[in-house]
Amino acid sequence: MRAKVLFTAAIAMILALPASASVASADDQVSKGSPTVGAPETPTRVSAADRSGTQVIYDVGCWTTFRPPAPGGAPMTHYYANCANTWVIVCPAVTVNGVQTVYYNVWKALGPYPGVADHTNTAVWYYAATIPNGNYTTVFC
Repeated sequence: MRAKVLFTAAIAMILALPASASVASADDQVSKGSPTVGAPETPTRVSAADRSGTQVIYDVGCWTTFRPPAPGGAPMTHYYANCANTWVIVCPAVTVNGVQTVYYNVWKALGPYPGVADHTNTAVWYYAATIPNGNYTTVFC
């Protein structure tokens, strides 16, 4: 009986929420700071190969790497290899005209460094386009 009461109370609370508060949109997960950041410049998280049971090793050093390093508006791949001995949660970010935009919707949890930059400790994001005057980085989120 207690479970039924709790379930009924939870449904009542959900129904009491205003329509705009009951469902968060994807835009709520991105810190909007710069009006120049549009859909083409939004990064997508590259899926990890650990789902297939295969180890993927990336040819990158510790911390943040960009390929190409200065794309000038062209596509770019953004790597973050966690070389610490602790778990971290990271997000990609870009600063344009002094205003930083953090892409919280593509966060990645990374494990401790096993001695190589692999799918367990390296985040990979892909940008189909970049902002020519944008300063890209990785932040803890």
